[in-house]
Amino acid sequence: MATVLGSMDPSGNDPVTEIEIMRAGNPAIIGSWLPGEEKMKGVMCGIDAVGYQARDRNDPSKEKPTQVLDDLIRLINPTGHLGVIGVYMANDPGATDEHAKKGE
Repeated sequence: MATVLGSMDPSGNDPVTEIEIMRAGNPAIIGSWLPGEEKMKGVMCGIDAVGYQARDRNDPSKEKPTQVLDDLIRLINPTGHLGVIGVYMANDPGATDEHAKKGE
């Protein structure tokens, strides 16, 4: 899944859409749903363990520290869980503006 989340599909779909398509076509997933769950899109849990080094999906030459969180929020269903793991330093010297450099 890291590969899927980390790159754009040649079809032009973003990684979250690609995962939704894969889940919708997987008979093992479809067969395991309880009544009503077929309407619940997304995965049950996700982990952000990337941190400051996340790249902007629209412009990979720039960092976007919230990119992984943005993707996970779209990917995880409303009853799921999101874990944020890692050590976020008080500053990010490579950031694009003064606030980000201070970790604000």
